[in-house]
Amino acid sequence: MLQQASGLFGPTDPTGGRGALSLIYGLIQQQSAILSYLDIFRTFAVATLLVIPLVMFMKRGAVTKEAMAAH
Repeated sequence: MLQQASGLFGPTDPTGGRGALSLIYGLIQQQSAILSYLDIFRTFAVATLLVIPLVMFMKRGAVTKEAMAAH
């Protein structure tokens, strides 16, 4: 991949070959960000699925006349 990326900059690369390395580094950073977002999404999805059954155990608050008047 380094040879292919070096070919994009041509034989007179003013960066001395570092342009290809920076291109590859950018691709690695982009892919690692996508993978980390995917991991966080999965973690929150599992946490949400684990918390949903707890809603069934919650009690509904008593409605008082003051609360009704506030609406």
